Amino acid sequence: MMHRHWEKHTACVPKGFLRLTILKLLNERELSGSEIMDTIEKETKGLWRPSPGSVYPLLAWLVDKGFIKEVQSSVEGMKRYTLTEEGRTFLKNAKDVEMEFGSLKFMIPTILSQVGLTPRKEDIQMKMYLTRLFTDIVNFRRSFEINPDRERFDKVCEIIEEACERIESVLNETGKVNGGGEKF
Repeated sequence: MMHRHWEKHTACVPKGFLRLTILKLLNERELSGSEIMDTIEKETKGLWRPSPGSVYPLLAWLVDKGFIKEVQSSVEGMKRYTLTEEGRTFLKNAKDVEMEFGSLKFMIPTILSQVGLTPRKEDIQMKMYLTRLFTDIVNFRRSFEINPDRERFDKVCEIIEEACERIESVLNETGKVNGGGEKF
């Protein structure tokens, strides 16, 4: 099925973000893979904990690319890592790019803390609703594959359109509209 392939390549954390997060953490201090996972989980208040299957291959890749290096650990069998000069340069350039996208930060509050920003309560609440909406849309799309009922499809599209119009109306009331909704 087509959606299985799509799901496999879709994640709630943007591609490349874990790499930048690890580089940022290693710029602050030497850490092991498990300490990196623990730190991310703590800083996101339990909302995100990358898996070992994501962290350890990425650490190996970062070593191969020369962005980080392994350092001696006082604990036997534990590998610790630190940033290299090349890694610091890469991280600085990445932070400059991140600043250009600052206006979109409310969309990804669980990862704001990883770039040195503290998400507000409203950011977390907005993410919760957006996650719920996205999940509902994905679930509807799956059910539509099984039962392609055009009436249900039109009804869902109408609900989404109405929500967009209501949000745009609120934005227009404040006079702070940055862009606008496009009708399809």
